[in-house]
Amino acid sequence: MYTSVETKPAVVRGIFEKRHSLAPPANEQALDFSEDSSNSQGMKRLIPFFISCLLVACASDDEGYDDKNPNPSDAGKDVAADTVATDSNTKDTATNDVVDDKVTQPDVIPDAIPEATPDTNPEDTGVPDVGPDVEFDAPADVKPDIGPVSSCSELSTNECFSNKDCVDTLRCSNAGTETDPVPCCVSGPRGTGKAGTPCKSENDCESGVCIEGTSKQLCSKACSSNDDCPDGMKDCRYIWGSGSSDDWCFPTN
Repeated sequence: MYTSVETKPAVVRGIFEKRHSLAPPANEQALDFSEDSSNSQGMKRLIPFFISCLLVACASDDEGYDDKNPNPSDAGKDVAADTVATDSNTKDTATNDVVDDKVTQPDVIPDAIPEATPDTNPEDTGVPDVGPDVEFDAPADVKPDIGPVSSCSELSTNECFSNKDCVDTLRCSNAGTETDPVPCCVSGPRGTGKAGTPCKSENDCESGVCIEGTSKQLCSKACSSNDDCPDGMKDCRYIWGSGSSDDWCFPTN
């Protein structure tokens, strides 16, 4: 059965009013609504309320906590007390260690500056050399004991252009300087480079003649035609101002 919300309060209210409007039975004593009776009834109703308050107060006491449910406030007090006691018993020895290290640390810095070594070399009291230094002033292929000179007569020998102008025991070599050459027959081993072999000076060649081409220097030899010259030197011609009557092979590159 469907009942609307508006009818329910009316039904309930009607039943409540009907129930309290009934007169008491004839065989029962009528209710006493006097002042004493009202006070007595009120006190009786407050007794359960006081008992409940007492039980709640007892339950909230600290003695109600057991080992499984300790009082949090007691735990906080115990921890604070234990922490203070531990800190007060701790000894700080860091300051003593640092002081001991500074006091007992030995001075181990050695004296690392060596004493200066005395100069034991003898003093040069000789006469200054004011003459030319033959060993350094002469060309590399000239021995110090034969030059440099301005004329082969200073060496009591003759001038030359190639080894063929000297006896077999001598070689034709520059006894002057690079800027003022003086070819003379002097003592020394002859070169062994054949015609067409790279050379740095006449002393590298068996002929005693080293000719500079466009890109390199090559040992030369006397020739009558180009066919007498090796590859790369097919150019047989006379060297003007050489004093030699022979033609010589020239580099072609």
